[in-house]
Amino acid sequence: MPIVAFQGAMGAFSELAARSFFKGQRIELLPCEGYRDMFEAMDAQKADYAAAPIENSTGGSVYDYYDLLLEYSIKSNFTIVNELKIRIRHNLIANKGVKLSDIKIARSHPQALAQCKDYLSSNKIKAQQDYDTAGVVKAIKDKKLRNVAAIASVQAAYDLDMSILQKNTQDHDENYTRFLLISKKPARPTTDTKASIIFCVKNEPCSLYKTFHIFASKKLDIVRVETRPLMGTTTPWRKFARNGESGIWDFLFYMDISGKTQVCKSAIQDLRENALRLNGDTAVRVLGFYPEGGFYDITGTRWR
Repeated sequence: MPIVAFQGAMGAFSELAARSFFKGQRIELLPCEGYRDMFEAMDAQKADYAAAPIENSTGGSVYDYYDLLLEYSIKSNFTIVNELKIRIRHNLIANKGVKLSDIKIARSHPQALAQCKDYLSSNKIKAQQDYDTAGVVKAIKDKKLRNVAAIASVQAAYDLDMSILQKNTQDHDENYTRFLLISKKPARPTTDTKASIIFCVKNEPCSLYKTFHIFASKKLDIVRVETRPLMGTTTPWRKFARNGESGIWDFLFYMDISGKTQVCKSAIQDLRENALRLNGDTAVRVLGFYPEGGFYDITGTRWR
């Protein structure tokens, strides 16, 4: 029975993602408090997989996961093997007997709060960040708080016998989170694929144009691009940062591409010619080849 790690407590949306990756199969779930705890559990062979939310259509990217993916890809050969997108429906959850007018503070994960910021502002509720959605529900119940609510799932409210003061508190109906399934075993090769890569190129005229041209010339779809300052990253790739003023603005690029598997591999090989180099090492890393994930609208009710 595979063991799947996720960040948060039972009732978190990541729990649902873990279950959805293995729909119809028996799995064991391993809740982890922090992002790194999830990766460490896999590294220590306490888990076979990890389900990680990498980006949201409203709140944007979860940057800590990008850095951890690179770090553990280098350190332990972690690889992305699948993805899916889940429609996230948030709820304002409080203790029994509490009214909406009593609530002054809403606590939740930073991403959840970002996805509900307009709702909270219009109701004059102050946002307060916490490490988890479902975990906050339990904390509010244990402390019997009357003026504090959580932003979390229907499942979390049901698990802890709490009241839902308001359903669908997300600011946009089309509020989707993309989750990645991470493993030490690469995915089975397919003809069509998505590929996630990380690379560094020099900050000089036309360097990014040359990079994009590699993929355009092979008619590959660039699905997503993210940049992070190379000097600021905590990953081993700081070694690629060049000395002096020329290296101050060097960047890491995280890119998702889509197309035929062999064409993607050919483009990545060409990319290595433009990337930063140091002592024979090239600043290009493939995080995984995996199938395009489907869309799921399953958070409006309990999932257990």
